[in-house]
Amino acid sequence: MRKHLRIVVIAVLLSLLCHQSAFMASTEWTERSIIIAGDEYFPPFEYVDTNGVYKGFNIDIMHAIAIEMGLDINIVPMRWRDARIALEAGRVDVIEGITETDERRERLLFSEPHLVTSQTIFISKDNDYIKSLKDLEDKVVAVQENDVSIDLLSTVPHIKIVTESNQLHALELLVEGKADAYVGNRETGLYSIQKYEYYDRVKVIGSTMNQKNYCIAVTRENEELLNILNEGLRIIKKNGIYDKIYNKWFGEEFASPQVIFKKYIYMFFVAVCLLLGIVWVNMRMNKKLREEVDKRTEELKNSDLFKEHIINSISDGLITFDTKGVVQSLNKNVLEILQVDPHEAIGHLLDMIDFLKFIDRKLFRKALIEGVSFIREESEITILGHNRVIEYNILPLKDRVGAIQGITITFNDVTVQRKNSEQIKRRDKFESIGRLTANIAHEIRNPLTAIKTYIELIPRKINNKDFQEQLVKDVPQVIGRLNEMITELLEYARPREANKTVFALDRPIIEVLSLVEGEINKNAIHLETELNPDCHVKMDSQQFKQILINLVINSIQAIKNVEQPTLIIKTVKDDAACFIEVTDNGIGISEEDQAVIFEPFFTKKSTGTGLGLSIAQQLAEENDGYMTVDSTVSVGTTMRLYLPQWEEACREESYGKNIDH
Repeated sequence: MRKHLRIVVIAVLLSLLCHQSAFMASTEWTERSIIIAGDEYFPPFEYVDTNGVYKGFNIDIMHAIAIEMGLDINIVPMRWRDARIALEAGRVDVIEGITETDERRERLLFSEPHLVTSQTIFISKDNDYIKSLKDLEDKVVAVQENDVSIDLLSTVPHIKIVTESNQLHALELLVEGKADAYVGNRETGLYSIQKYEYYDRVKVIGSTMNQKNYCIAVTRENEELLNILNEGLRIIKKNGIYDKIYNKWFGEEFASPQVIFKKYIYMFFVAVCLLLGIVWVNMRMNKKLREEVDKRTEELKNSDLFKEHIINSISDGLITFDTKGVVQSLNKNVLEILQVDPHEAIGHLLDMIDFLKFIDRKLFRKALIEGVSFIREESEITILGHNRVIEYNILPLKDRVGAIQGITITFNDVTVQRKNSEQIKRRDKFESIGRLTANIAHEIRNPLTAIKTYIELIPRKINNKDFQEQLVKDVPQVIGRLNEMITELLEYARPREANKTVFALDRPIIEVLSLVEGEINKNAIHLETELNPDCHVKMDSQQFKQILINLVINSIQAIKNVEQPTLIIKTVKDDAACFIEVTDNGIGISEEDQAVIFEPFFTKKSTGTGLGLSIAQQLAEENDGYMTVDSTVSVGTTMRLYLPQWEEACREESYGKNIDH
């Protein structure tokens, strides 16, 4: 028994020693920057976009592995031929994506495969004689230099191979008629055809060829580094990050214009069917409504209680007209909805009554002359200084033989219903977009690698005073801002529950303005504030400041390049709500953009995520409020945040407790 126990103890000790040795061996790679090379144009695997950003499937995979394994990496785009040479010469440590072949295995070590790649033959659209690989005999074929396609083509006799520095240049030789075919990676070729709209000039023939494993590669001296990368690759496959990256770059198949056209034809057909169904339902409803009106009219005709019965049978505002368009009666709800004395209208023509301007006169005359009904028409009016939405129905009254006896108009204020409907739709969009936001949040961390590279200059420039000042000033700010952006995305995807307390609006507004005081002074912005100290609300104070910071920063950016830039912040209190106005005299927002300004990812800026106003609107709704925009191009913009008024305020205590939390 003791003998077996000693064997177990010895085995455990050996295991611990091996684990410690492996940890110590990996210390070299966790304490230095690993230089990784990649092809400068090999989309969607890796490429430099029009803004100079190096991106793609391989980039995201390497960053995900680096985060999981605690590695410091520096990814460098270069020509594919130069990347191979740099790896074998020891100037870089890793090639982030390469096809595994027998010839390459003699000089390189490959990671566990994470993709299978293949080659495809691309030819001109009008070429009908090249059908397979053997038809390339005696033909000029364009490929990328050092590409695996060259090994494939070497089996074809008398073929003339022309090499280019990247896959796009090889494809362009085919497009320009300088080559009979282009052989290259299938995904990269399809990407380039779609991006540069070569649909009518290039086609794919035959099935995929030369399917091989796609891996990460290091030199034979760096087996330890390869083990670390393999471990990171296994982790991201297990925790689902790999699948998210794969779906991001390969989730949708390339679609030709013909396929897209068929899709739109199908959608059009479905839309027509739905429209016909809606028309049929509306006709049935109108028919039933007319039948009901005729029935009621017949029953109550010649009765002294006719008007009284109509007026008291519905809860909406109701007006009746005779065949000349003169008002005969109005119910009490006209006063409640329109806030006017309805009796002033009795005996007058519709055209003479100001408070009934929301009724379309053309529709009224058509109903009066032709007996046509109009259901659920809408109009906007101003009632006591507030914009309201009125929904109304115009219904002709007919006798047995169909002769028109008069007109009834019913209406109601549907402002709240319309606003609630829009907010529900927006919330539904937020929930679906939230899942996407969580998936892309890690991409925002990519610039942190560039910051680390910046810090690596410290050993060489540590004695440079200007460098020291710039480093101390810039790096913490950028890192802090990037982390804020990450937090912003994650909060948007998984918003925390609001910690509501009662406070006055003036103090957090002053705190927010102190945070942006430097930007205001830097851009010579004239700031005006009109803060009502009696505006008290119950909400999450931190979320309020987050909303206000977003609005103020947007205004500052909008007025940077205008003459006499002005920023005005007001708080206004009415009977039921407090609202905050942030007004600037900047470039303004078009009516078209105002309709979608609160949608996620909508932005006109060259930088930024387009999530700021979406998150602000979401936070407002979580605190029982909402936001609106009023803007004119080249004149300026006013953003308003509406919040419920809180009468029982405890200004100092409530806000102080909220800050402590």
